[in-house]
Amino acid sequence: MLKVIFVCHGNYHRYPMAQGLFQKLIEEKELKTKVFCDSAGTVCTHPDIEPHINTLELLEKEGITLVHKARLFNYKDLASFDYIIAMDHFNIRDIFYLKKQSKQNKENIYLLRQFDPELENYNTISLYDAIKNSAFDVPDPELFNLAG
Repeated sequence: MLKVIFVCHGNYHRYPMAQGLFQKLIEEKELKTKVFCDSAGTVCTHPDIEPHINTLELLEKEGITLVHKARLFNYKDLASFDYIIAMDHFNIRDIFYLKKQSKQNKENIYLLRQFDPELENYNTISLYDAIKNSAFDVPDPELFNLAG
């Protein structure tokens, strides 16, 4: 089974939303038995809480019901997921810090917008170059007061 984890700062806004949308795609493509997804936060100051109400409302408008509790990204995730997809370069930094400590050598870490066809050269840019380009970051609604 292919395993994908979405990683953001607190696992409260952006990546529970990404997880919900990805799960909808998995269901639409009838891949539930072949693809598993989860989300976690590199800091996760509020573990075991549900996603922000605005996140749940936006997902509900798309016909998505998400059952999720915030959790911390950990060493086990590094080894067990095939794709580790981060929201921004801050999350990448935190993931690489864990990766260095764990001595994991899988090349499985990406920024979400490396998969965004609306960005020029999205599918050919290296992770290193994407990290240097803020256009590849997805803004954090908590940091920019977008949460409502």
